Amino acid sequence: MLVERIYSCNKVTVGIIYKNILIFEIREVILMDLQLLEKQLKAVADVNRLTLLSCLKSGEVCVCDLVDALGLSQPAVSQQLKKLEEAGIITARKVGTWKHYRLVEEQSPVLQTVLQQLEQKTTCQCDINCEI
Repeated sequence: MLVERIYSCNKVTVGIIYKNILIFEIREVILMDLQLLEKQLKAVADVNRLTLLSCLKSGEVCVCDLVDALGLSQPAVSQQLKKLEEAGIITARKVGTWKHYRLVEEQSPVLQTVLQQLEQKTTCQCDINCEI
C-alpha cells in the first residue's frame, strides 16, 4: 500500500511537471510570435518598404525594376528588401546576376490586413532583359 501511495504521488508530481512544461512551451511560442510580430511591424513601418510591398503584390519582381520604381540606388533598395526578408515577409531567388523577390504565401493576419490596404503597383513588372 505504501508503494501505491508513492506511485500515486509520483503520478501527480509527473502531471504537475508535465503541465508546467506545457505552459512553458505555450509561453515560449507566444513570446516567439510576439517577437516575430514586432519585427514584421517594424519592417512595414517605412514608406519605402510599403512601396516595395505594393510592387510585390503583383507577383515576383526583379530588384532592377524595384530600383526604378523607388528611384533609389540599388544598395539602398537591397537594404530595404533585406529587412523585409529578415522579417519573413518576402522571399528571394537568384536568376543570373539579379535577385527576384516575391511575397511569402502565408502571412500573419496582421500583415494580410496591411497588404490588403496597399494599392497594387503595376509599374513594377519584371523586364525580360534582367534574366540574362
